[in-house]
Amino acid sequence: MFKYFAAKCPIPKGSVFSQSTEEPVETQFGSIQSYKWYQGTSKSEGVPTSIFKYSYGAKDNHGCNLDQEFAERHLRGIRLLLHPNILKVIKIKQSNTSITIATERCYPLSASSISFDPALGFYQIFSAIHFLHTKCNKAYGLITPLGVVVRDDGSWCLSSFECSVDNETSVQRLIADLKQHASWREGWRPSLPSNAAMSARKLDQWGLGALMCWVYTLLSGNVERCNFRKQELDIQALRRYAPTNLHVLIDQLMSPDHDVNLQEVLDTHPYFCSNVTVSAITFALAFHIKTEPQIREFFANLPASLPRIPIEIACKQLLPEILKVMYIHKSLVPSILESVVPICKSILVDEFKAKVYPHISSLFKDNDRSIRFSLLKLMPELEPLLDERDFSEDLFEPMIVGFSDSSSQIRDETVKTMVHVMKKINRRQQQSAVMLLCKCVEDIEPTIRVNSIICLAKIIPYLQNDLVLKVIPQVWRTGLQDPFLKSRFASLESIAATYGFFGIEKKVEILLPLACSTLLDGDQQVRKLGMDTVYAILESLKGHVLTGESKQDATSWAGGAQPQSTPTQNTPKQGIISPRSSSPRTEWSDTDAGKSITRAKIPSPPDAWAASATHVQPQNNSAWGTTTNDMMKDPMHELQDFFDPFPAKK
Repeated sequence: MFKYFAAKCPIPKGSVFSQSTEEPVETQFGSIQSYKWYQGTSKSEGVPTSIFKYSYGAKDNHGCNLDQEFAERHLRGIRLLLHPNILKVIKIKQSNTSITIATERCYPLSASSISFDPALGFYQIFSAIHFLHTKCNKAYGLITPLGVVVRDDGSWCLSSFECSVDNETSVQRLIADLKQHASWREGWRPSLPSNAAMSARKLDQWGLGALMCWVYTLLSGNVERCNFRKQELDIQALRRYAPTNLHVLIDQLMSPDHDVNLQEVLDTHPYFCSNVTVSAITFALAFHIKTEPQIREFFANLPASLPRIPIEIACKQLLPEILKVMYIHKSLVPSILESVVPICKSILVDEFKAKVYPHISSLFKDNDRSIRFSLLKLMPELEPLLDERDFSEDLFEPMIVGFSDSSSQIRDETVKTMVHVMKKINRRQQQSAVMLLCKCVEDIEPTIRVNSIICLAKIIPYLQNDLVLKVIPQVWRTGLQDPFLKSRFASLESIAATYGFFGIEKKVEILLPLACSTLLDGDQQVRKLGMDTVYAILESLKGHVLTGESKQDATSWAGGAQPQSTPTQNTPKQGIISPRSSSPRTEWSDTDAGKSITRAKIPSPPDAWAASATHVQPQNNSAWGTTTNDMMKDPMHELQDFFDPFPAKK
């Protein structure tokens, strides 16, 4: 058993105590320990800590000071016992007048510090008590609302060893000690018979049952009933607030006639073994002894379980363990990332940058194709967590390597990723990315050609106007000549969705000729979509045609005087493809300033990759005759964002 004690105390002890005390910890449930509790900060590292102080007082007529004895007993216990669910000591300072203990930051049990599902917290306390009973031959003695604390990560741990005794100590002797302790004076008074033959461990079991009742009463909102300073502690009255499946266990724990095997309870009781949070955390803590198939199965099921795990526990307890295992089982990284990214959505940006981003950055630079593919697929979820500096200074170069990858899947995902990257890189990098996308318009894989055309249309709001005029029309010209039907559709849809970015001159000189050229296409659907696109552009020119005004659209910048603004300040007037869509598989986003936008239905072509088309309907159909009216009567399917050439990979 001695392996669970430190042979030499590893806790620094001396006169230099580099902790700053900030504020006392107060709770409405009283103080049930001899130490005064403060929150502080490590001066050297700036780490939040908790500080426990005890000042020696006068002794009684018999030369005793019971509070001092309790304080010194706590010091002996907490400085030597090492366990994940026992409060960790950072620094100790002891003098002739006082004892000061600095520990990791912790908080009292309260409605705000307890998760809505406390099963994991109870599991941690059961585990710690079982450890004391079986490995250290110790009874804790203070399983109370202030003998258990909550750490920054939401985990529960034992914190006060003032009443800790050997297992062989009788309950009668331990209760006699408790009657002299602050907890008894504050109202926490265990109701066990003073049976001399009963082990002190039984008082711990009674405390576990009582704590369960107290916590669930607190979570139910009955705070006053939990205040044992004002009301007599009536555990049986609190028992009704606990879940029904715990009633038998609570009765056994609090019965003097039952000696409960705590490890068996943890392993077999449905309250613990059927709880998703408990199962996930206990498995994660045992990653180092699990086989690769077991870990693979765990991560295959974890994404579906995450919504049932409290956010704080997932972020602060589960995520750190997951990040560790990525480097042990590198082949499982793609499936691990499927759980990491959803969790990251709930953490603070600063925490993400400090704890998760270094791993993401390292993985982007890894040569493993499966890892690269997974990261690219997850970019819609990752992008909101990353800023311009992350992309432009760190991630952009590793990303664009995917354009030249021999794997068509990686090339395709790299193309789709540019929609999310373009608004967060500098202009030089934007130009480089656009040139690479232009090469993809002529890729050997037809679906990559289609997705490149769509991507280029979606990123127009973020590009410099001269770059758009130089590149985009040529991309559409190439796409309209592509034998693959989807490329022609994508080009026409892109023109219809983004013509609002072009001035009158460019609409007449470039866009109308491109759209009109499709009226001779061999496919009827392309011809019809071409006609819709022509009418949409003509509608935007109607003001110029009828009044002779040559002023370009207020929100357009191409083909005329260029506003001095960053690319992200360009706002489309006509229906554009939204580059800020939350997923690269969302719908086209059509916005229009003062004009109605509808969609017309075009039958899907027989090709496996064919998509429905879109167009912008003129505001006043009567100006264009009955042919237009007849054409605009057809409703239209929503246009899918990107084509997926690998549906089996979804």
